[in-house]
Amino acid sequence: MVVGVGAARSAEPAHVQLSETGEGGGSLPLAAPLATPPTAIARLRGPMCVLLFVVLGLSLAVVAAVFPLPASPPSSSTRPASHAAGPSSPTPTSQTGRGAADTGRYRNVFVEAGLAEPAAVSARVDAIFSQLFFGNKADEAVFFEVGDGSAFISGSESRKRDDVRTEGMSYGMMITAQRGNQSAFDALWRWAQSHMRHSNPRSPYYGYFAWSCKQDGTHNFEGPASDGEIWFAAALYTAAGRFSEPAYARAADELLDDVVFRERTPPVTRLFETSTGVESAPVQVTFVPEGSAAGYTDPSYHVPAFFELFRRRAQSAVSRAFWADAVFSSRNLLQRAGSTPSGLAPDKSEFDGTPIYVPNLASPNFGADAWRVAQNHAMDHLWFDGDARHARSCTRILAFFARENRTFAGGYGDEYSVFGERLRPYHPQGLVAMNAACALAVDDDALTRPFVEELWRTPTPTGEWRYYNGLLYMLAYLLLSGGFRYFGPPSPD
Repeated sequence: MVVGVGAARSAEPAHVQLSETGEGGGSLPLAAPLATPPTAIARLRGPMCVLLFVVLGLSLAVVAAVFPLPASPPSSSTRPASHAAGPSSPTPTSQTGRGAADTGRYRNVFVEAGLAEPAAVSARVDAIFSQLFFGNKADEAVFFEVGDGSAFISGSESRKRDDVRTEGMSYGMMITAQRGNQSAFDALWRWAQSHMRHSNPRSPYYGYFAWSCKQDGTHNFEGPASDGEIWFAAALYTAAGRFSEPAYARAADELLDDVVFRERTPPVTRLFETSTGVESAPVQVTFVPEGSAAGYTDPSYHVPAFFELFRRRAQSAVSRAFWADAVFSSRNLLQRAGSTPSGLAPDKSEFDGTPIYVPNLASPNFGADAWRVAQNHAMDHLWFDGDARHARSCTRILAFFARENRTFAGGYGDEYSVFGERLRPYHPQGLVAMNAACALAVDDDALTRPFVEELWRTPTPTGEWRYYNGLLYMLAYLLLSGGFRYFGPPSPD
């Protein structure tokens, strides 16, 4: 969750009274409501509108006949009945056994591009990790150890320094697991459990993590942000395989049981909504599992690679079927959310992928949250090669930003309407990193090379904005160097 603290609004849960941030940093006002595309459609009136909707209706009827949708989603009041027998529908683009999770083959895109030899790439990744985790604490490091053997991830010495988020903590755990640094992984997990986890069974948030804390462990907000729980579980399963330690897998099992399947008392809900009303995406992660924020989603929280990992780790047929539905739904939601010609997804969307604007809570534009959608496409393609549409999505995204690079001397900006209207001119390292990650899913060297080369030329983030930019930068380097690996069981199918 890339957010900052905003003014309180009595209509929303206290912990989600937020405003959007820029470049992973300080609080900025939300962008204006969704801009409309400057097309003739916006000016249609009268008979032309009628004709348009008739044509649209006939088109949808043809599509529905040729591509039937899965069964209606189950009720959210109980575990989905279909999960007892299996997922509601197989993913039509599933390609089992072709991804690195099953083949063990990981690409080094920097080497493929001729930018460096393998040893030089490895040295670069080592240096990035060393700087971000053990560099100068004033303007380089995001990893901070404390006296009790625990550690937290945070930002700069100034405005971000007293804000520890589940987003950063879980990213840090995934990075340290992938890097094989068990002591740093344990230190982060110890801090998260001690200070962020709600352990009182009487608490409505029991099993969840407070998404934002101060360095001393005091909660800035009590409630969770859904991406933190997802990345915590994925990091724990990764550590279980990386370090051959079953206790981590048991901790992930417990976490997912608590936040996905445990009965909840409103306004707190389960992490996933299972009655979205969207037949092609019935099971979706919520933006925040509480109040009105549980009624929509954040496309960057849809990480089908992790949901497939959870499916393969699941201990029961019910859980495996649930996660199969989540994989299916998230792959489809990513397509819906990025269906505009620009390929850009919004920071927040309805469950059908339509951008949503909620003052102080949800931006309908492509911003700091949505930067990560490119990475989600790339990870699923890398590990499982599970959906051919990832390549098309990443191609659209990179083609759009390539056009922006040709248009603006300073390169593409960091915030756009989903229709491609440039809203801010900043060119942050985190977005450079996420766009480069798209190269994993696109077989077009002429298109991908400039983005990979730019990341290679871009220095490791330092200073006030290093927290978000730096973590995304590190993740992209792991993905592109062959260092973001699947440590889990083979498919149970």
